[in-house]
Amino acid sequence: MTAVIDGSGGTTRLAAAQAVVNDFVDTLQGDRIGLVIFQQRALTLSPLTNDADAIHARVRSLGPGLVPDGTAIGLGLAEATALLQDSPARSRVVVLLTDGQNNAGEIQPLDAARVAQALGVRVYTIGFLSSEFGGVDRQMLRNMAESTGGQSFDARTQSDLAAAYAEVSSLERSRLGQREFTSFREYAPWIAAVAVALLAIEGALRVTWLRSQP
Repeated sequence: MTAVIDGSGGTTRLAAAQAVVNDFVDTLQGDRIGLVIFQQRALTLSPLTNDADAIHARVRSLGPGLVPDGTAIGLGLAEATALLQDSPARSRVVVLLTDGQNNAGEIQPLDAARVAQALGVRVYTIGFLSSEFGGVDRQMLRNMAESTGGQSFDARTQSDLAAAYAEVSSLERSRLGQREFTSFREYAPWIAAVAVALLAIEGALRVTWLRSQP
């Protein structure tokens, strides 16, 4: 995630992801948010909370050395799904952003997706790609999303990434009843090809968009 985005004037993928995720959190004011990071293993940095400022601080603090290097997508998704397991909301969503391929952890991504599906958690995946579309298993990400009723997106720039998150919001907005967002960010600081950003956000929303459930 420390690689510079082509044509960005020096913006790294990590900086772009932090900016987009923070903007997304701002649209969920009043909703519960949690933060999970993973590399070789998964780590919950924040339990579910409606304190958006605390989540912003956690996102800004992401940097090298929090967990050993690697890309354990399956573990990250499993950890994120566990945050939502006991939530009473009728609609629960995970947004998974990655620019790497799974290369660590004892849980395979598709197995984690099957668990999410069984628990009624919808998964959206976003592949943050290089200009050559390398470094990401796009088919696996599509399979993960589609198996849970979600969708998969590709992004090469910060604008693409923002558009993907906006599309997730639009798709969830179109669903009736309560909605709940869960998004996940994993961060691999040293090698962009295996870095993954995963932000976990959970919100129990009313039928009217962006109103929190008491």
